[in-house]
Amino acid sequence: MPDKNIDELKQQGYDTENRLIYKEFYSRRQMTAISCWHGNKGESDGMRKLYSDNVFGIAVQSTYRKLKESDTSPLDVTFAKVEYLDYENDYIDPSKSDRMYASKKQSYSHEQEIRGLIFTTNQKTCDDIKKNGGILVEVDLNKLVTKIIVAPQAPSWYLPTIVELIGKYNFTFNCEQSKLYKIPFGFNGFAP
Repeated sequence: MPDKNIDELKQQGYDTENRLIYKEFYSRRQMTAISCWHGNKGESDGMRKLYSDNVFGIAVQSTYRKLKESDTSPLDVTFAKVEYLDYENDYIDPSKSDRMYASKKQSYSHEQEIRGLIFTTNQKTCDDIKKNGGILVEVDLNKLVTKIIVAPQAPSWYLPTIVELIGKYNFTFNCEQSKLYKIPFGFNGFAP
């Protein structure tokens, strides 16, 4: 971490004892891989619009338990719910690596994010993170995926194509069309 950043932290009230911890945090970014998941129980129109295409996008639905159980990788994956903070007033304990990598500004709280975190000192894994922007982690998709949700405005041929692919590769999870824009039963579009 450049000393300029350390000086900025000191000006913001971080004491010099934390200098080495923050330096370690910044150097460990090169040894950390993160997988981000949206944590609501149902679909989110906002998240779909931010991270996918309303015509050809798909959403993978899973559960926290399934995320943990599907990991078949030899790497140690830690799961953490993201904490949304006011960085002007809230303090992150820099000695707790998982919290350092599982916090964001409050303005992102709509994401309700859960992160899979891999911390490694293995040189090959670190090189892969640097070179590829991440690493591949083996998972059992039949254990991970509850269902695939196809974009709400997908053309009529899209859902059957995805279902065919699921069957072709012997996956056991379901696939359905998003109901985000479906008009509720009995709703005529006018308020009473």
